[in-house]
Amino acid sequence: MSTATLLPNYGRVIGRLRSTIRKLNHDPELLQKYDAIFKEQLTLEIIEEAPKIPGGPIHLIPHQAVVTPQKTTTKVRIVFDASCPTSNGKSLNDHLFRGPVMLPDLLGMLLRFRATPIPLLADVEKAFLQLTLDKRDRDVTRFLWLKDLSKPPEPDNIITYRFRRVCFGVVSSPFLLAACIDHHLLNYPHPLAKNMRRNPYVDNILIENDTPQDAIEAYSTSKSIFQEAKMNLREYQTNDSTVNEFLRTKGEITPEKTKVLGVTWIPAADTITLPS
Repeated sequence: MSTATLLPNYGRVIGRLRSTIRKLNHDPELLQKYDAIFKEQLTLEIIEEAPKIPGGPIHLIPHQAVVTPQKTTTKVRIVFDASCPTSNGKSLNDHLFRGPVMLPDLLGMLLRFRATPIPLLADVEKAFLQLTLDKRDRDVTRFLWLKDLSKPPEPDNIITYRFRRVCFGVVSSPFLLAACIDHHLLNYPHPLAKNMRRNPYVDNILIENDTPQDAIEAYSTSKSIFQEAKMNLREYQTNDSTVNEFLRTKGEITPEKTKVLGVTWIPAADTITLPS
């Protein structure tokens, strides 16, 4: 990472924070949920209070809420804008190496999804936040928040945090996640790891199965494989009623309609709908 032209951006970021707070104040419940996410991340050591003496270059990243009420798990997400430019027009993302694109060909993955008799889909929970960020790089992922929600965003009510984990919104994060998953599956001594290595798409995993029993065994094995990487697979979905009954005993619920690789999938009928 080259930081020679990464200029201070406190003024711009405090302005973005005030704008975010104004919007959140229109929905007090949303503001509380937003704050609760930071508190949970602090407890889980995903973020930490930034030290007064930095260990490297400093940069602040603005953030905002994205609400997706139709999702079954994370309905409120905090999105970080690492593409926000400083006064010279350069952002943090402009200073970072994106890395190679490691995603499989989307058309090929869609064809495998439709061709396999029993596809089993899963999601890596909070995938980017499972990767530890080097201490030397943490100060460029600083961000501002409120000490007291009942008070305005003035200097004495501002606290500065920084990430201990890889931040979604940073341009290099997709490569870091893909490389980590690929390395883990490449070196894992189980045939299912090779199956899954064919079909990861960001934080989604497709497992190809020929029979319901294969899919049931793949559920337990895939959970174990990812747990060894300190990652949790969740939101398993499939088109088979027998496997769905098994998944329900594990607390998994296949929705009536869901998005798979950008297309709408109705699991019970095993049909997809393409946008017109």
